[in-house]
Amino acid sequence: MLSSCLLLATLATTFLVTAVDCDRFLGQTPFRAYASRSAAPGTALYQFLAQDNGLTNYTLVSGGYPFTLNEATGVLRTKTYFPRSGPSWYELEVRATDAGKQQLTATINVTITPEWVLAPALEHYSYTATVTENAALQNNLYFFPAVTGTRITVVRGFSLRPAQITNHQYRIVAGNRGDDLTIDSNGVLSSGKALDRERTSTYHLVVRYTDGVAVISVPVNITVADVNDNFPAFSQDLFTYSLSENSAVDRTIAILNAVDRDAGENGTVTYSIGDFNNCSYLNVDPVSGALVITAPPNYERWPTCTLVVVGKDGGTPPLSAKAIVSVVLSNVDDECPKFVNSEYNVGISWNSSRPPS
Repeated sequence: MLSSCLLLATLATTFLVTAVDCDRFLGQTPFRAYASRSAAPGTALYQFLAQDNGLTNYTLVSGGYPFTLNEATGVLRTKTYFPRSGPSWYELEVRATDAGKQQLTATINVTITPEWVLAPALEHYSYTATVTENAALQNNLYFFPAVTGTRITVVRGFSLRPAQITNHQYRIVAGNRGDDLTIDSNGVLSSGKALDRERTSTYHLVVRYTDGVAVISVPVNITVADVNDNFPAFSQDLFTYSLSENSAVDRTIAILNAVDRDAGENGTVTYSIGDFNNCSYLNVDPVSGALVITAPPNYERWPTCTLVVVGKDGGTPPLSAKAIVSVVLSNVDDECPKFVNSEYNVGISWNSSRPPS
């Protein structure tokens, strides 16, 4: 199977795209290239590259004239001069096939510009991309490796000048918070650090391209997708409450709220009673975390009690936290005095000659 897929584009330089999954090329579709109508035969336009231990060949499926594709290297070049009155654009389809006969296809639109157009061109007027955050947990239960250098997307610039330009340059000139992202000389935008969505969830970049003569800029918007890398957290480990034993059933004692910094289901916390509970008159609402009296408390039976409340998020796998709840009941005069026996017999000594006074 195509284990790693790349697309390289060039017009007097090389532009690299790498794929996260082999069912697509990294980059913003539709893929586009620009060439001057005066481009000479043999001018390199794109290079398609699907990496699979080098066992890949490339086929131009449709739209071949006036282009040629090297089956071994994937380099797309002009085959002849473009006709003076020919089409203003061409649509090409390229297929990459690995040794296991798995296939990946890509379509590219090649726009032919008039000879008098000299300003550089960009593949798109704006770019959007999504990258998953690369955050590491500092515990041994669940781990995401802190990855840097993850390729996110590619900004492609094209020089339309007659002479082939070799000093193409790309630079991020705005929006790069914390210098978290980098862009190389081929326009590949990558993470320079481990990205953390909880720190920065979006980047609104401005990327500047120059062909060595002229300069052009383009907005690039990056969204950092969430990973379930944060545990729910209660505000404290131990909660202590005082309660009168005549407290009403269905009364809420407190709201036990656990905060999870992740997004969506990863940050949605549900609550339950944990593996220890000798407060049989209490329960916790699974949605709100409300600690509720479900039976009449009885001081004479439970003057104090303890239970464990668990907050668990909806991620896969879920992450959880625990809090201990201690409840102290205060006594209420709710018991009538009782004699030990219902009848008492007492013997009295009495002298009949002296009546009791």
